[in-house]
Amino acid sequence: MLPRRCQSLLPVSTHTPGHTANKFRVHHVARMYERTLYLDADVWIRGQCPDLFAMHPRGAVYMHDDTPFLDCVTWLRNEMAAVAMSQQSKKPKPLKRWNTGVVIVDRKDAIVWRAPRKPIPVGHVMEQHHVTVAANDHGIPILRIDTRFNLQWWMKYHFKRLAESADIIHYANAPHDERIESLRRHAQADLGYGFATHRVNSTLREPG
Repeated sequence: MLPRRCQSLLPVSTHTPGHTANKFRVHHVARMYERTLYLDADVWIRGQCPDLFAMHPRGAVYMHDDTPFLDCVTWLRNEMAAVAMSQQSKKPKPLKRWNTGVVIVDRKDAIVWRAPRKPIPVGHVMEQHHVTVAANDHGIPILRIDTRFNLQWWMKYHFKRLAESADIIHYANAPHDERIESLRRHAQADLGYGFATHRVNSTLREPG
């Protein structure tokens, strides 16, 4: 997540809805460094998390494949087609729902984060589809990271079963109260009761 003081300094496309446009600012950061690990703001890195750069060799973009966890892929097929059509691009095959909550990218592949050249349809995860389409356009391979590096709240049964052993927990779509309670529990386990309580409460008091 980019610091707020930096966000106003980086241009972003007018072709993306406001709630997704911020992710495309990552392009300006990723092209400055040899490798970049992007994390959504609703992510908690557990204390035992290993070095993700060491575990994932250069030469590909790494994201989690959410497809096996979806109850239905009809919406995914339709949205991916709509984003590809909006950019006059080909639909990526095979159909995958790559999640951009945790992404490892090399500097040479930073272009996958570049903002759309043309308007894209409005939708909950359209920016994720655009990253997938951009990688396909430029012949950049996308490889899967293990679920323990992007365990997401909406996965329900899998989330409850794997939460304690996951290295990166992603509170995607979680209700605010449940998110904070889970975050406080993991923070206490990782950082100690007093420090974790102070940090979580301080975060809740921050404006915005």
